[in-house]
Amino acid sequence: MRRKLVQTVLDAEEHSALVKLAKKKGLTVKDALREAVLRWTMKESSIDPNDPIFDTALGRRKAQDWGKGTERVAVDHDKFLYVPVKSLSELRGAFKTDERLVREGIRELEREHRKEARN
Repeated sequence: MRRKLVQTVLDAEEHSALVKLAKKKGLTVKDALREAVLRWTMKESSIDPNDPIFDTALGRRKAQDWGKGTERVAVDHDKFLYVPVKSLSELRGAFKTDERLVREGIRELEREHRKEARN
């Protein structure tokens, strides 16, 4: 791996604190700075270790009840997602029997999306 030289200027107090802490941890100033840069870049890389996607207990939680008529959505999802249509006019009536359920699902997804966007 090709390395690059990076330089910066610290005031006397910052340098003293860096040297003192590096020595306490058994590191050289160079290694302490490299570790600080790695930690900072990981933190700023937008990967949040507290993101629920990393929650391993999530798979063990009880499924959420989405209401009457949604019991088989996980099983029958293909008939909602993969509707074979030949024209746009056929698509307009594809969800007639489940239109209310599909609209409720879309509204719920939009609410969740807006909530996540605010956070």
